Amino acid sequence: MQVMANLSTCERTLSAMAVLEGSIYHAGGRSLFQPQRWVEKYVPETDEWLVQANMTVARRGLGLCVLPGEDGAPDRLFAAGG
Repeated sequence: MQVMANLSTCERTLSAMAVLEGSIYHAGGRSLFQPQRWVEKYVPETDEWLVQANMTVARRGLGLCVLPGEDGAPDRLFAAGG
């Protein structure tokens, strides 16, 4: 079993994850009893989490999925609920 690098933001619960183009995305959740807007991307090649642009709305207990673009290839994340 391989151990991954720690998240760059603080620990949180009720967050969501999805895989897009070989990277793991971690979004939203609850930290310090408040919903969060954070999004992080794990890059396996460098074993690091990179902070991405925040979601426009803070969410906890959300779902995260990958959606296809106009060419049908998966190219975007969609957060729902929370």
